[in-house]
Amino acid sequence: MQRLRRNKPLTELDLAELERSLTDCGAGSEEDLARARQEGLAGFVRSLVGLDRAAVEETRSEFIGDSTLTAGQLDFLNLLVVQLCENGSVSMDALYVSPYSELAPAGPDDLFGDTRFDQLERVLRSFDSPFKVG
Repeated sequence: MQRLRRNKPLTELDLAELERSLTDCGAGSEEDLARARQEGLAGFVRSLVGLDRAAVEETRSEFIGDSTLTAGQLDFLNLLVVQLCENGSVSMDALYVSPYSELAPAGPDDLFGDTRFDQLERVLRSFDSPFKVG
């Protein structure tokens, strides 16, 4: 689970161990685990345990780099960090509804501009990459 929390790629062995751990601790019936496998076991567990704050902050720092952001952009990113830590992922669609729309009523693409928003989209998708077994 630590690999999931730290946004590190998983191996087949990691997934097998994760499934065994869930079975051993009685986290659900075999039907529950089969459904979670179908929908993506790693994503399901990540949604429960969230992301490690240091991993999210590191990615945020890389995104910001040496650029200067506005207060509104920083507030938006801070909210994104909180939600990633709590939920493990944030969909692109979620960025257009509350609570994000309260910080960026015209949308995040307007707040950041097209180029920076494309970078933000790549960053968000990078949090899905550990779910791909390598």
